[in-house]
Amino acid sequence: MMYTPPLPELLERWIQGWCLTRGIVSERAANGRLVHVCAETRVAEYFVVSPTGEELDQVAKLANGRTDVWVTVLGCLPKAQPDGLADVTYDERMMMTEMGSRTPPDGIEVKSSHLVASAAAKVNGDTAARGQVAVTGSDAVFDRIGTEYAFRRQGFAGRIMIGLEHWAVSQGAETGLLMASAEGRPLYDSLGWREIAPLKTFRGHRSK
Repeated sequence: MMYTPPLPELLERWIQGWCLTRGIVSERAANGRLVHVCAETRVAEYFVVSPTGEELDQVAKLANGRTDVWVTVLGCLPKAQPDGLADVTYDERMMMTEMGSRTPPDGIEVKSSHLVASAAAKVNGDTAARGQVAVTGSDAVFDRIGTEYAFRRQGFAGRIMIGLEHWAVSQGAETGLLMASAEGRPLYDSLGWREIAPLKTFRGHRSK
């Protein structure tokens, strides 16, 4: 059985790789970590691990009235619906795997720059699926794995994952980490990934 480090350590390792894949930065804040996401969906995101009710309320106040500020809780929630926050995601999981040598699949183009790689599968010139990964130490953090609607259920996302894993292992990675949506979990299950902890994301909302 693969050793599972404590959740705070795993979150730190995942954030390090996630920031690397997206070219963003993080800092310690509010009993957790603040990531300056600078995306269309949000400008910032707070991450906390199994907070107490008081700790969660503290972070919620930082997002109060800000729909562009998100709060992600890894692990157990002290209450189902924190005050001042609205749901963004549901039924997500942190997942982990022990990576090995896989044969790179045909038809997957992998491009890399330093410790970050992106992969794409194309059909008649159209991008069917894509994804990216960053290697930090012995970890490979996978991000933005997705398949265009017209090409779903044809195995493209699995090939993207295998292509990225092959590259990551060649860079010295041994452990894979990712945050999986409910829709994506069956794919990762089929590739041997295992669930580590529940994940829930909220955002601030303006009072009516």
